[in-house]
Amino acid sequence: MGLRATIASAVGTAFNAIGDVAVSVTYRSKGSQAYNPATGAVSSTDVDYTIQCIIESAADEGVENVIRSGDAPTLCMTFDLSSLAVTPDTGDVVVYGGDTYSVDVIEIDPAGATCKLTVSEVS
Repeated sequence: MGLRATIASAVGTAFNAIGDVAVSVTYRSKGSQAYNPATGAVSSTDVDYTIQCIIESAADEGVENVIRSGDAPTLCMTFDLSSLAVTPDTGDVVVYGGDTYSVDVIEIDPAGATCKLTVSEVS
């Protein structure tokens, strides 16, 4: 087992061990879009994934200048990258506590084991 695989395995084990510190969120990946020439409408199929995240205020993380205009709450969500079946994208959203957050910044560690999303609430 290589170093990357070892780190990824350790991260997965750690997220399992932290229990209720991590919370369940819905990661909504924007699916493919289809254009209907008869109606002129564009439809898309979104795909939802449930992942376990550690959530903290972006202010606690020292995240600045990534917040959209206005006072929309901004959060940082860290999770085991292997728990998400798709590659995170800034066109995606996260649903947490009944609120929807747009993915603004994606940071993946060099080993590809963890991912930190900076998200802001969609008004």
